[in-house]
Amino acid sequence: MARTKPLPIQVGTIVYNEKDRLPQWLKHWQKHAQRVIVLDQGSDDGTQDILNESGVTWFERLPRGNPDIHWNDLIAISKANIPIFRHGVDEFITRANLKKILKVMKAHPNIKAWWLARRNWIDGIDLRKHPEVKGLSIEDDWQLVISYGKAYSFNGRMHNWPQLQIPTDNMGYIDPDNGWIDHYRTMEEIERVNADRFHYCRNGSDADQDWFLRVCRDLVERYGDESK
Repeated sequence: MARTKPLPIQVGTIVYNEKDRLPQWLKHWQKHAQRVIVLDQGSDDGTQDILNESGVTWFERLPRGNPDIHWNDLIAISKANIPIFRHGVDEFITRANLKKILKVMKAHPNIKAWWLARRNWIDGIDLRKHPEVKGLSIEDDWQLVISYGKAYSFNGRMHNWPQLQIPTDNMGYIDPDNGWIDHYRTMEEIERVNADRFHYCRNGSDADQDWFLRVCRDLVERYGDESK
């Protein structure tokens, strides 16, 4: 079987103790991307051993906890002439979608930062099935994740929008029909991670998180049997 030729992209992520989820993410993105960059926040569960064996470019960055403080480092390490896709270890894009995304990007060379819609999957269930998300931002869940170089930056507070470093005319949106991010999480992970996030988030976001947790629990209760 012929080896899949990497696409002209680089992909980066930030991890801490992700030995269980990281191998699948690496297998996916190393197949599709020319370069994979990982920033590790001092993992001590074997994650760094996996990174050493994988052959990817990786660096240790402290402190751990809130990845938003290190996204700027990741972008700075990337090569400015190749688009960097910034993702979590639970985020994937199919090769077909990647090709469509790159086709759109090639047609608009003036755009240096792109927003992508994200489809959230909870225990294998599409969050968009829940009636309360209709018409809300979480339904499409837009994320600014593609850029050439330092087109945007973060202020270090979780759940804050990235700040553009380029004119708005150089920013674009990929139509969801031309590609999206698949964001896979379990209800157990959401409960654990969101509990840890409260002291990182902006003022007032605790109510948003409470709502999100309630909706996710209800989603799993409503449709859990269908996903099995």
